[in-house]
Amino acid sequence: MRNASASGSSWFPIKTNLFGAATILKYSDADLQQLLDQLTKCYEGGKTFKEMVNLQAVRHPHSAFPEDSFQYLRRHTLGRPRDLVIIASELSKNQNALSEPGYRRLVVDTSAAVLVSNVFEEMRVFLDCLDDRHERLRFLSLLPHNILTRRDAIRIYCDFNQLDPERFNDVGPDSEGMRHPFWELYSAGLLGEVASDPDGGKAVQRFKQPHDLLGESQASLPLVDFYLIHPSLDGLIRKQRVSGAYHVFHHITVGHNCPWEDYHGTLVDIERKLFEEPDVELRELVHDVLKEIVALLNAGRRREIATMLARSRQWAKVRDSLAQRRQDELYSWLKKLAVSATEELP
Repeated sequence: MRNASASGSSWFPIKTNLFGAATILKYSDADLQQLLDQLTKCYEGGKTFKEMVNLQAVRHPHSAFPEDSFQYLRRHTLGRPRDLVIIASELSKNQNALSEPGYRRLVVDTSAAVLVSNVFEEMRVFLDCLDDRHERLRFLSLLPHNILTRRDAIRIYCDFNQLDPERFNDVGPDSEGMRHPFWELYSAGLLGEVASDPDGGKAVQRFKQPHDLLGESQASLPLVDFYLIHPSLDGLIRKQRVSGAYHVFHHITVGHNCPWEDYHGTLVDIERKLFEEPDVELRELVHDVLKEIVALLNAGRRREIATMLARSRQWAKVRDSLAQRRQDELYSWLKKLAVSATEELP
């Protein structure tokens, strides 16, 4: 046993042994929330976690729906009780002046500064290139956003290994002469994939959990269309991106067991295009339209989208602006996202 202050916190004692129960038992989100509530009541005068932070949900200006405050915290951990304890301890210190933006900032900063360091320290025996702090930060600086296509991953892999991308097929991703940062990140639980839910068959986001077995080689890295950067890395990567911004997708929530809808690939295309859009007003208008479309899609009301857009002043401005700028590709993606099986986009 040691106090959480050894990991940058000072709330209550926890086990931090890599091979302890916290890392080999399987915890559901309900288990973790119940555990956090019990510990909070013990150390905060009977308050539950949400009562302590005085926050039921957190919101993002571009998101269609608020996110449960505990789930926001959970997404920024690796599913271990001690991760939640470390962040909750920091929140406890600041609870009297904790605003919604302050809550988000503390969660993001603590996960980046403390949890990520702990993970790399605990996994160092399994790591090669990412065990070296300089090389780890160099790799993170190459990541432009938190959802990567397979092509993005290959380009970054080649850049990190100083390999001509045209030689990638000749060398192959499993070559022993290359360094494999994506596999190491995946093994540490910090790189996710889009996979089929074994229970329901729907696509979900999956990050390696503490109870999962470790793959023996880089060949165990899944070959998928999309890779996902763990939210706990966002704050750290943003500080390393000296040559360009680090973008977090606004309309797709990234985290273990978060859904991956059939329209998310189109959303990725649209938001990637917006990352490059210099016109702030147009960018915000498109985000406003996306917010309304995604809200209807998530509610299963796709057939109402065309009617909503026909009445939307924002959509009229977006449509006219895109036509004037001849941005046919972006308009095509918006149309693909919005059109239902029976209605035409206005």
